[in-house]
Amino acid sequence: MRNCIVPSAYDRLAQAMSISRWMRACSSAARRGKSVERDPATDLVGKVAMDIEVPPSFPEKYRSSLVRAAEQCAVKKHLEHPPSFDVKTVVK
Repeated sequence: MRNCIVPSAYDRLAQAMSISRWMRACSSAARRGKSVERDPATDLVGKVAMDIEVPPSFPEKYRSSLVRAAEQCAVKKHLEHPPSFDVKTVVK
């Protein structure tokens, strides 16, 4: 029988790296004038406002669908409900 660790350390690292990339993108967006608000006490991102740019010919009836799709983003959901982190050293 195989021993499985769920989620694996690799999965947790991949999640953390994904969130880290997203946060760097937010920081970059803030420098370009996008709306990313930081909490001055912690210097952590407190609010992110996103605009989805569409061409003028994009049908109005599909705009709410774009917003709903963006709300399903896995990174966004992880930030709304952050995972717990169990960080430790292991001697091998």
